[in-house]
Amino acid sequence: RVATFLCYYIYKSIVLAIADAIWAHQYGFRGSIAYPEWLSSAYSTFYTSLPVLVVLAMDTDVPDKVAVSSPKLYLEGINRTRFNMKIFSAWLLSAVWHGSLVWLLPNLIEGSDVPGNAANDYGRDPYDQNAIDFWRASCCSFTLVVLVVSIQLWMVALNPLARHVVAVFVFTFLLYIAMLFTLGETSMGRNMQPQIYGVPSVIFSQGKYVLVSLLPLCALLLDYAIFAGYRLAMPTPLDLTRRSLAKSRSNVHSSTEDGGVPAQQQPWAARRPVPPPPQPTVTGGGSVQSEAVAQEDFP
Repeated sequence: RVATFLCYYIYKSIVLAIADAIWAHQYGFRGSIAYPEWLSSAYSTFYTSLPVLVVLAMDTDVPDKVAVSSPKLYLEGINRTRFNMKIFSAWLLSAVWHGSLVWLLPNLIEGSDVPGNAANDYGRDPYDQNAIDFWRASCCSFTLVVLVVSIQLWMVALNPLARHVVAVFVFTFLLYIAMLFTLGETSMGRNMQPQIYGVPSVIFSQGKYVLVSLLPLCALLLDYAIFAGYRLAMPTPLDLTRRSLAKSRSNVHSSTEDGGVPAQQQPWAARRPVPPPPQPTVTGGGSVQSEAVAQEDFP
């Protein structure tokens, strides 16, 4: 979990910074920003930091008894299985790939290479179509950044379907949507971020922006295939232990469903009385004769 924390924090920062680097080259280094300031300022605080803290702090790999009785699990730290040059390079390449994809596709397909001038009080000429297209593509791209880094964290989580994992992702994305519509659809947002006024309702209602948003998300299937293939081809001791635990739990569950109760879970097994042994008796002639004692039926 510590290794995932370190790699993910660098990854999510690079994904956001790649767009600024590409946009700087597109616009000739004239100092214009790629994303709205108020959206990007909350990126590291709320949209991406809260999920990684909750997921990694509450995630569990194996029970404590299994961890204590399996010394081989601790070899991963000694051998640097989870944090080495290969793993770190893969995270960096993934960050550059995702950051480039989520910026270039919306900007080149539906956006503009001119952000417009901010000569009026509202920061954008309402009749400047270049400015309108640019900020629509910018908000669409930033939404993809939040989605992509969240899905990436979900894919590397040990228990991706756990309640706390799903809940924190849903909460942070709804928080982002609330912030986006507050800045883009209210009078307060018009004073704080005038460039994106009226943008959220357009990018969530027009099919072309929704379609553009789906293309980078489909690229995450490649990352999922790499993660799944790596775990199947080269499983770590932790992966093997978790598979063994899952298999044993599945066997216990299936036997219970079939009507049988495992021996270690039978409530009467430890309390079953032991029948007394046969007692010898002395007959009239002085000989010892074994007499079987009647035994009662036991469950």
